[in-house]
Amino acid sequence: MKPTLISHPLKRIQFHYNSEASLSDFETAFIDRYKHLHDELETIKTQLLQLGPDIQTVMAELENATKFFENLKAIIVQTERKLGLAPAGEIMTGEYRIKPGEIQKALDEFQATRNDYWDIMVPMYKLFNKVFERFTAFDNTVEQFEKEFSQPLFRNSKTLEIDIRCFDQDMNEFRIEWMAIANLQDDCLDEYNQWAKQQAALVNNSEMLYDRIKKLFQHISNIQNSNGGDSGNEFGLN
Repeated sequence: MKPTLISHPLKRIQFHYNSEASLSDFETAFIDRYKHLHDELETIKTQLLQLGPDIQTVMAELENATKFFENLKAIIVQTERKLGLAPAGEIMTGEYRIKPGEIQKALDEFQATRNDYWDIMVPMYKLFNKVFERFTAFDNTVEQFEKEFSQPLFRNSKTLEIDIRCFDQDMNEFRIEWMAIANLQDDCLDEYNQWAKQQAALVNNSEMLYDRIKKLFQHISNIQNSNGGDSGNEFGLN
């Protein structure tokens, strides 16, 4: 039986025919491959619709991790000023107490938040790569369909059953759906690039801050060893 209307999640597929004759093997394969194009584009659309909210969720978690980072950084800067490790104009004078336990607590909180963020970031990152590789490959899939099926159909339209005017209209509707999904991809790409910049900034800033923390703890350890746990400025480990 010749399929006239094919219900599909992406869009309705419609064929008209030139007579009541049976379809050739080529035309049967043509319809199957044309439906496959719809299947593939629908899969891409579904993944993009998932990717968009996933990126937004990851962005929110990144902002949360950044808040804990800024809190940790503020404590480090303050401690460096107290210990004379900051630029000359920022060094604090007078009596003070250093609390490495406070630094460790802020460090642990940041690392825990960052690990939670990482758990949801990695799946989003993998989905992004998967769907964008699929979307890029789709261009070749359509090009191959046109070369192997569309062009032969139009060249041999007088001897085949599929009505080329109906197919041409349906293919135009398909391209409209494709363009809408391409716009959706562009939106996801913009959001992803925004996230990637903030992600790179946090990673770079974290590495630099970790270096400062290592030097700070080493400095504190040296003071403790040389002063028996108490410096001339009421230094103590809590």
